[in-house]
Amino acid sequence: MRVITAIGFAAETGAQSYIATPLTKAITKPTLEAAVKICGLSNTKETYFHHIHKDPKTMKDFNTFMSGNRSTRQHWIDWFPVESEIISGSHEGKDEVLLVDVGGGKGHDLETFLEKFPRFKGRLVLQDLPGIIDNLKGLNEAIQAIGHDFFNPQPVKGARAYYIHFVPHDWPDEKCRDILRNLMTAMVPGYSKILLNESVLPDRGCPPHFAASDINMMSIMAGRVRTEGQWRELLQSIDLQIIRIWPSTDSGDQEAVIEAMLKS
Repeated sequence: MRVITAIGFAAETGAQSYIATPLTKAITKPTLEAAVKICGLSNTKETYFHHIHKDPKTMKDFNTFMSGNRSTRQHWIDWFPVESEIISGSHEGKDEVLLVDVGGGKGHDLETFLEKFPRFKGRLVLQDLPGIIDNLKGLNEAIQAIGHDFFNPQPVKGARAYYIHFVPHDWPDEKCRDILRNLMTAMVPGYSKILLNESVLPDRGCPPHFAASDINMMSIMAGRVRTEGQWRELLQSIDLQIIRIWPSTDSGDQEAVIEAMLKS
């Protein structure tokens, strides 16, 4: 309790007498409680995600955290110009793929996309590991769900955009190159795009929350939360061209969409 009170997770009212603080109450909320649980895994030689996918209880905690975390932030379509950058110029036809959500979990991002753009032309494809896709319930019929490991070649060829939300920060640079190269083999030069919806940290003066998040990703999965300079270096190393970085309009948020294409 001396340590807990020293860092503000509780307060002392006397010798061995304590009361809750706002931080105490915050970590009892389902989203943050789930976050604590999913950060304490051990005793396995498997990768983090292969390990948690085998444990329904841990997977439930992971989805609780991800859903709650996203619900408090702007959605990427609220600041990224979808109509001008994705829908405009896309190939028309019901069999053409407009957007592939790579590692998209239960499809929350595509469901939100459908709500805002109900009359777009093209197909929406959700991809995640087969264990996730096989247990989906209630997914909108307009979304095609495919079991896929993004460390394997991308099976959906020639989509207008391949969207990845908070995936690369889970992996070191070399693994990210593997993920991106698998997408690049499916892209049409001058047409297909990769949309990386990620944190983009400033090269100096990083806010405390995001600095701590970087340490968290490193300790759990050998990943990293990258600065703008690190993103540019990573994509340039595999001949991806950054068209533009679109930052969130939420004050203080470091989330952005990195729009990239094959180098011409």
